[in-house]
Order: sequence, then structure tokens, then C-alpha cells
Amino acid sequence: MNTILFGAGNIGHKFIQSKCFEELKADHRKIAFYDNNNELPKILEGIERLDKLDYVAQNSEVIITCGAWTQVYRQCLECGYKDVKIYDEKSDKVMTLKDYSRSSLGYYENEKCALYQLEKEKAVLLGKEKFFKTRNLYESITEVAIMLSNLCNYASAHSKCPASHVTEKQIMPSKMVYRILDELAQSEFSGTICFHIYNEPLIDPRLFMFIEYTKKVMPKSKVRIYTNGYYLNETMFVELKEIGTDVLVTTGYGKSEYKRLIDLDNGIEMAFSVLYGNLDDRIDYYTKRNTTYIVSNDVCDTYIYQVPIYADGDIGTCCLDYKHPYALGNISKTSLEKCLNNERLIKFQDGLLKGDRTSFTICTNCYWKR
Repeated sequence: MNTILFGAGNIGHKFIQSKCFEELKADHRKIAFYDNNNELPKILEGIERLDKLDYVAQNSEVIITCGAWTQVYRQCLECGYKDVKIYDEKSDKVMTLKDYSRSSLGYYENEKCALYQLEKEKAVLLGKEKFFKTRNLYESITEVAIMLSNLCNYASAHSKCPASHVTEKQIMPSKMVYRILDELAQSEFSGTICFHIYNEPLIDPRLFMFIEYTKKVMPKSKVRIYTNGYYLNETMFVELKEIGTDVLVTTGYGKSEYKRLIDLDNGIEMAFSVLYGNLDDRIDYYTKRNTTYIVSNDVCDTYIYQVPIYADGDIGTCCLDYKHPYALGNISKTSLEKCLNNERLIKFQDGLLKGDRTSFTICTNCYWKR
């Protein structure tokens, strides 16, 4: 068995000096290290550096020894490595991704979800290139989020969630949903379709019909469902897969719920991820400048990454724009193509791709970077 250590920063150095590493060496393995920083020396603590990670060494495992494990994990899978583990410096143990995610209370994604995220990143890059060449925003989008209602069963429990501020119940008419799907199908859309923004999709009795119809008229598209997990169990997991769901994303609120949701991933062939629940301060973005996080640059892909269609038919600036007060277009009055290819939205997207966040207050105050 050959072992590749991915990461030669602080965590990598700690691992090399750990008891866990001594046990690894005692197993008579051939050990090498790799790091995306090409300026590191060829030899580190007696371990040879690999120049490339674009091949699969026979019988090799990868141990991630750095903090930014999600991108590294995806990079390893893209290169063909299947046996990927993570070093946990707190316990001085090498763990599977699932065990590490359960103990660290952060984030979990299975292999299919990691590969989906890589595909999504590539699609967004191609979408941006197309937009700059053609100025056709509608033909450059990669995901459409249809908010079926403004209702969520957790709204009363989460005061930071926009759903808790709902004063009037809104449910998108089925005719409008089908009209959006039919228009995208006519354009041979092959990106991602979602049925959420701030609603809980699993409480909508029409959801399975919409998923089934989406896969019928857009067989090349992917359906992504984001749920708070309350109604998610093994039966629902299986049935969502069988009806055509490609990607299932959920949030675990509390330690036991987070671990329960991770454990639902028992080898079912569907992209699946779980985020440990922490609500941010997005409800204040209309009035307050974020001071907690600093973005490295102000570029934002917004519509190319995801087009948000709210339950009343409004197009928002993005998924954070829960009030959507800027009158950017309404799908009940015109087609999605005409909404997106309006010169106002084209200028808005063009500005964001060049780092200009001054069009709307919510963008100026936001720290997100798509």
C-alpha cells in the first residue's frame, strides 16, 4: 500500500510528528506528499514530494493533512483516487470522511456530491464565458430555483430565517411551475432545477409530481432538493431517489440530528450532503453592512450560478434577497428568457462579474461570493 499525504502546512507538519504517522511508517508503506504550493522543497522531513496529482498510483491511499478538505477531497476524486481519508489532529487519528464529518460537526458530502460540485463549478465557468461573449444571460444560466411557497415547518423555531418573517402565505400556482419547466425544456436546459429557496420542499404535496415532470421533459437536467431534514428518513431518501432526484442537500440542526442525517447515507446512489446548522445574519443585509466576513474580491456569479424565482413569481437578485423589492421582473407577466435578457439584469450581472456590488443595497452589504 502506498500513501500520499495531501497538505504540507501546519497540519501536515503535525501529522509527520505524530504517533499516528509513526504507526503508518511501521506498516512499511511507501509514503510521499503533495501540496498545491509548488514552492515547497522536494523533500520534507525525509518524505519525497510528488510533482503532480494527475495520475493514480496503484494501491495508493490519500490522507488529507490540511484544513480546506472539501476542495482537496474533490481534487483527489477528480484525479481518480478512491481511498481518501482525513487526518484529525485533535484525536490524532486518520478517519473516513463520514467519521470525520460526524466528529467535527461541520459538513459532509459523499463522493457523488463531490463530483456534482466539480461539474457545477465547470458549468459556471463555461456560463460566464458564454455570457461575456454573447451577453445572453438566459442561455448562460446553470441553475433555476423555484420557490414553491414561502412556508417552512421550522420557521417559528428560527428567528434568523427569512421564513419566520412571513406575514402572508404564498404558494406558487402549479400552472406557473409547469410553465417555467416547459420553457426551460424547450430551450433544452441541462442544468440544475431546485424547488426551494426559503420553503421546506418536503411539505409541499406537489413536489414528487414536479420532480417526475422535470425528469420527463428535461432528462439531461439534474434535480437538487434542499431540505431541513425534519421529514427525511430512509424511506423518503429512497423514494426521492426513485422519483428522479439527483442531488439531496440537508441541514442538521443540533448534534444528534446532524449525525442522524449523515447516517442515512448507506450507499444509495445519489449525491448527498449535510451541513451542520448555523443561521447567518442575512435578514439584516438590506440595512446593515456585513463586518463579520471579508471577501477576497467582490466578484459574484449570481444568476449564472442560480436564478431565484420566488413564490409570487418575482425574480430576486439572488437566494439571499428574500424581500425581492427591486422589481427585476416577474415570471407571471413574461417569460423567463425575457426577464433575464432585460438590459437592466444584463448590466447588473455584468457589473457583479467585474466586482461592482453597488447596484443594490443588499449586494453592497453582502459578504457572499458565488
